[in-house]
Amino acid sequence: MSQNVQNLMEEIVLQNVDSVMASQGCCTCDVCRTDVIAYALNHLPPHYVSTLHAG
Repeated sequence: MSQNVQNLMEEIVLQNVDSVMASQGCCTCDVCRTDVIAYALNHLPPHYVSTLHAG
């Protein structure tokens, strides 16, 4: 088993970025999408958890 560290805030941002951008009428091209993700992650507090993975 290997142990990893993961920022849950990143998961939350990635799960919600498309719907939030669409609801605000934003451009959703790859450049704008990654800019919004980077901006959000730079302004949100990190929330790290440790996880175990088999294999």
